[in-house]
Amino acid sequence: DLIEQLREAAHPAAARELEDLRVFAEEGGQEESLALWDLTFWAERRREALYSYSDEELRQYFPLDSVLKGLFGVIERLFDARVVAADGEVDVWHPDVRFFRLEDPRTGETRASFFLDSFARPEEKRGGAWMDVCVGRSAVLDRKPVAYLTCNGSPPVGDTPSLLSFRDVETLF
Repeated sequence: DLIEQLREAAHPAAARELEDLRVFAEEGGQEESLALWDLTFWAERRREALYSYSDEELRQYFPLDSVLKGLFGVIERLFDARVVAADGEVDVWHPDVRFFRLEDPRTGETRASFFLDSFARPEEKRGGAWMDVCVGRSAVLDRKPVAYLTCNGSPPVGDTPSLLSFRDVETLF
C-alpha cells in the first residue's frame, strides 16, 4: 500500500528531525518533554538559528494580491476554471469582502462563485480560517454554488499591502 511505503520511507528522517528538535529545545531551556504544542515554537526558533530568517521576515514575499494571482493561476491549470473578480455585483457584509466568479475559460459561463473575507476583525470574527457553502448547487433550481472563504490576515496599512505569512499562504492554497 502506497501510504505504508511512504510512512516507512519518511519515518526514520522524521524521527531524526524530532530528536534534533528535542536536543535544540533542551539546549534552549526546555525542561519538560516536548509536547505537541511546543513543536511549532521550537521549530521556528531552530529555523531562525539554522537559516537566519524568521517567518515574519518572509511576509514581504507574500503580498495578498500576488498570492491570489498565483492561487487563481493554479485553479485555472488544475480545474480549467478562470477566477474573475466580480466586486460590486452582489452585496457584501463588509467593505473589505471581495466577490469572485469561477468561469468556464472557453464560454465565460459562471460555474460557481465565492466571497473572500481576507482580513481579521476581532470584534466581528473568530480567529482562524474557514470556508463553507452559503448557497448549494441545484440543477432543479438552476442554481450555481456560492461559497465563502474567511481568513484573518493583516489588512493593508497605508501604502503597505496586506502581507501574508507562509502559513497563511499554505492555508489559502
